Amino acid sequence: MRLMIAAAALIFAGIAWPALADDAMTPLIFGASSCTFNFFGPHATLEQAGLRSDLDLFLLLGDTSYNDGCSSVDDYRERWKMNFAKDGYRAIRAKTSLLATWDDHEVGNNWSPETVDAGLLARATQVFFEHLPLRRIPGSPNRLWKRVRWGHTAEFFVLDGRSERLPSTRETPGAVYLSRAQMDWLKASLADSPAVFKILLNSVPFANFPASFDLGKVLLDPADRWQGYKAAQEELLQFIEETPVKGCVFVSGDFHLACAGKVSA
Repeated sequence: MRLMIAAAALIFAGIAWPALADDAMTPLIFGASSCTFNFFGPHATLEQAGLRSDLDLFLLLGDTSYNDGCSSVDDYRERWKMNFAKDGYRAIRAKTSLLATWDDHEVGNNWSPETVDAGLLARATQVFFEHLPLRRIPGSPNRLWKRVRWGHTAEFFVLDGRSERLPSTRETPGAVYLSRAQMDWLKASLADSPAVFKILLNSVPFANFPASFDLGKVLLDPADRWQGYKAAQEELLQFIEETPVKGCVFVSGDFHLACAGKVSA
């Protein structure tokens, strides 16, 4: 089996919104973006997407707001307001539905769940959910990972590859990129999904990139993506290929570029 990977601002064909009947096989068109820096603008990708009338869904793949240096709830709210007031965000939010995950800048640059201040994380999380139209999960209102299916055509798996990773385990046989609960949920959900396409939302790429992409670890540090958590990456790939789970597509952000390719165990 081969798996597709995509980064940055790509458009894919696949279902329709609103929700479809469970057995419906209807074409879908969705868009995706990431890394929309508050202090740059306009956000051309979002503005172009906002001009379209055929997008059934838009994916926000992380770094939706750059909140580095924020400390209070008001600080975070001001940064989100700065970004969402731009024409691109106003247009796409008015046109279609959203699914979203986060990466580091929603809290602070390169934050780690092993070292982040709990109060800061709580404030950033509160404001994240204030500004995105995401249904909270009963019993786990701050959990990001979820699955959303449209008919028989596609199911979207929103992953949280930031707040549950354990960098201290990165180079061990038990590397934790997704918590055990999230990993087990993902594997079981992929296996029982009846959808033709299983689309996994990642804040950072799943594929391995050569050192020439790593720009001095300024932008593409392998420790900050699946590639740096080899055991976790291999566990998921092997499960997908050996089960097998067909039709998996990884859609990722973070790299400030667009590319497509294939990955396998």
